[in-house]
Amino acid sequence: MPDATDELVTVFSSRSHSAEIEAEAIHGLLESSGIESLIVRENVLEMPVGRVSVKVFSSYKEETEQLIQAARVSEDSGNEDGGDGAE
Repeated sequence: MPDATDELVTVFSSRSHSAEIEAEAIHGLLESSGIESLIVRENVLEMPVGRVSVKVFSSYKEETEQLIQAARVSEDSGNEDGGDGAE
């Protein structure tokens, strides 16, 4: 549980076209793991996509980074074979 000195830290930030989808996926992963998170959208008028960030309390930063890394490794290993193995 965060305490009064806990500050929000960024665990994901992107301006890519898929940033919104990635941020929503990370937010969902964290919330389902019991970690409160916040999606911050910074829209810049000159760009087609503004910056999208996910923030958590600093006391959860390490656990959050481990969860995100594990999810990325799992996603990458699921895409390596390029299919379901049926020929």
